Amino acid sequence: MTGRKVELYKDKAVIRLPWINGLFALKFSLELPYETIEEVIVTPFTPPQFMLRMPGTSIGYLKEGSYKYRGEWYFLSFAHRIPLLNIRLRGHDKYTLAVIEVEKPTEAAAEIRRKIREYEEGKTAEKRAD
Repeated sequence: MTGRKVELYKDKAVIRLPWINGLFALKFSLELPYETIEEVIVTPFTPPQFMLRMPGTSIGYLKEGSYKYRGEWYFLSFAHRIPLLNIRLRGHDKYTLAVIEVEKPTEAAAEIRRKIREYEEGKTAEKRAD
């Protein structure tokens, strides 16, 4: 059981970390506005060998926090080599990729995609109403 949660709201997904993970990550939640989410997939993730922790924790395979690689920021929160929730971002304030270990990553990915569709349909309806 990872304790990491994905909460879905009208206009954003929020990743919540349990307190111990939050301490290691120096961050207890991460907001991802739907308009910045480019792709949501479930796949294993192997961090590049020379990522810089800024700030973050790396103990064995445990990765928590912010990392920088080739000029891009990553938010990583996982401890196992299993399929992980990978969220590719474009136009986010900081990150280009968030990789999170959640209990049911396939279901979480499907729910995020569904909420993004709802959000986009709502924006389209608003434009038509104008």
